[in-house]
Amino acid sequence: MSMPMPSPASRNHRRSRRGFSVVEMLVYLGVFCLILAGVAAIVTMESSVEKSLRRLDTLYELRMASWQLSRALVTGTRVLHPPVDLQTYSHQILFTDQNWMKCLVFLDGQGRLKIARWQPPAFTTGAVETLAENVVEFKTKRLAESLVLYSIKAAESGRPPFNKTFLLSNSLQLTNRTLCAMQGNL
Repeated sequence: MSMPMPSPASRNHRRSRRGFSVVEMLVYLGVFCLILAGVAAIVTMESSVEKSLRRLDTLYELRMASWQLSRALVTGTRVLHPPVDLQTYSHQILFTDQNWMKCLVFLDGQGRLKIARWQPPAFTTGAVETLAENVVEFKTKRLAESLVLYSIKAAESGRPPFNKTFLLSNSLQLTNRTLCAMQGNL
């Protein structure tokens, strides 16, 4: 007995029931890879944008701290510390402001740059403000009687091995020296 030969139509019908052809699998794999590449690009871009925003926040905080410190120092009447010395850096600034309050700018143990104000002779603190967070280093040098140079180094927030540090330096001249000389406190 001989078996009947299957017709071409029935052969195609059986093949479609068995699964996908190699060409179909390659097409599906290619589409899947394109979708996966698109998702990976979006995730990478989002991470990059987040990192850039953290860096911008750190730079903005540094600029604001420098602006506040500069404004307080420029209108100050006298720098008490550090002494005039072209070689040595100090890690704090002590000065009197335009209201004759003593002001101390320092770096605390948690990496915050702060300014403390008080009215002499008693050490009654008027206010302690945080100028910047994540500060790694604060250095200052007094180049002349009324000329102060300072630098603030801050690290961006995030995971420590990938942090970048940013350095902002500034120098300024006290402008209230005439008021100070009139009071006889120079």
